[in-house]
Amino acid sequence: MIENIETAFQSVRDQVIERLRNELPPALYYHSPEHTIDVLRQAEFLGNIESLSQIETYLLRLAALFHDTGFTLSAEDHEEYSCRFAAPYLAQLQLSEEERAEVEKAIMATRIPQSPQSRIGEILCDADLDYLGRDDFFPIGHQLFLELQANGKLSSLEQWNKIQISFLKQHRYFTQFCRQHREPVKLGYLYMLESGSQPKPNN
Repeated sequence: MIENIETAFQSVRDQVIERLRNELPPALYYHSPEHTIDVLRQAEFLGNIESLSQIETYLLRLAALFHDTGFTLSAEDHEEYSCRFAAPYLAQLQLSEEERAEVEKAIMATRIPQSPQSRIGEILCDADLDYLGRDDFFPIGHQLFLELQANGKLSSLEQWNKIQISFLKQHRYFTQFCRQHREPVKLGYLYMLESGSQPKPNN
């Protein structure tokens, strides 16, 4: 691994975010560069709370940065494409084979339904869906609705609300912080959706 990992990471981060801004399809209202930046920020936050080692934190940040880059190539199986996208960068960063495998395993863990097999994967999964238990649940959810609608995956808010209810019921957090602080808020949103008391979206 190269010596100055922070400088190396920031360089790769800038390159990847720029590529996302230039190469993502325009109708990805949810899977946007801003989503990647948000997931990276939350992963760093959760990693600090979980007291990850320096190398674990580094691998987590890389996994968060690359986890949705596959959307530049394909919306289907985008996690696998994200691993392909990441491969030359991880080689450039001189990660060992084991370290590259850890990053790829964490990226693949974000596939729905989430199935993390490592501590890093658990944190990335929680960072990826952190918004489910945050104040911006409804506006971010509406971005996903617009994305799915634009790509012909659904046609109405009623259909979307049913999908959200089903998803919130099956989703679970893995880290102690999210179970304690995000889960209760998430269940409040589930109640609102089931009772029809959610706010009207602003188009």
